[in-house]
Amino acid sequence: MRHLLGLVLGILLAPALLLGTGWAYPRALEAAGGTLGPLSNQALGAYGALLGAGLVLGLIIASRVSPLIPVLPGLAMLGWTGALLALGTRALELPSWALPAGDVTQGVTTLLQGGVYAMLGLALLIPLFQPSRWRRREHDDAFATDDEVLV
Repeated sequence: MRHLLGLVLGILLAPALLLGTGWAYPRALEAAGGTLGPLSNQALGAYGALLGAGLVLGLIIASRVSPLIPVLPGLAMLGWTGALLALGTRALELPSWALPAGDVTQGVTTLLQGGVYAMLGLALLIPLFQPSRWRRREHDDAFATDDEVLV
């Protein structure tokens, strides 16, 4: 059941990460360039969204729920990066029909071309290779010894 939940969460998480980082990245660049002002609401929202995406990434990599949660977005990011390497600019046409037009598409394509999604995709695949993530956690009594029988 936890792997089914992980599959559903992984499917929902991939577009959320792409849209969140794609929306926040151009706004963070504008804030860093000084055009928005250092403490504008848009700059704080952009950095907050990037910090939130980092927090979500860290939590899903470190969580013990299911390894399918981080693996599906990781495979999507690595697959898209591989398509960019194999197809060139034709792989950049995907954001134009799959994502809302404007800054989000620009942010996603910039992060894709810069290799950020390749790096994140590889980091998200790490839990796949940890065997302990595939087993259910046993709840043992911390004070029991091997000779004692738990009732």
